Amino acid sequence: MSASELQLEQKNGRFVGSFDLAIAPDVQDNPKGLLQTVKVNLTPERLQLALAQGIEVTNTVRATNAQGRLISRQLHVVVMDGSSAKAGSVRVPIGDRAGAQVAKPDPRPQPPAPVPSSGVRPASQR
Repeated sequence: MSASELQLEQKNGRFVGSFDLAIAPDVQDNPKGLLQTVKVNLTPERLQLALAQGIEVTNTVRATNAQGRLISRQLHVVVMDGSSAKAGSVRVPIGDRAGAQVAKPDPRPQPPAPVPSSGVRPASQR
C-alpha cells in the first residue's frame, strides 16, 4: 500500500494513522475472509521508507473449500483510510489461471491453520 495515500497525523514526533483492510474470495454466497484495522505508527525515518517502498501487510486468507478446491478464481482486496475514508479495491487472480499451483488436499483431518500476525514494515525488511 502506498503510504502517500494515507492521511497520517504527526503526534509526539511520529506519524500515526490507520487503515482498514478486507480480503475475501470474490464469491457471492457468504465469503469468509479477513477484515482488520492496521495501525500505522512511524518515525520520520520509517515514514521516508514507507513513502519510497510502500507498506506491506502479510496475512493468510483461505480460498479453497474443505476438499482443497478453489472457491473463487480471484480475491477481492479493499483498503480504506481510517481518517479520510478514502477507499480503493482490486481483484487479484489466484489459482491455475494466475499461474499458481493449488495443493492437493491432505486426506487426514487438519487443525485450523494459525493466522500469521500482521505488521507494517517496509518492503526492504521482508
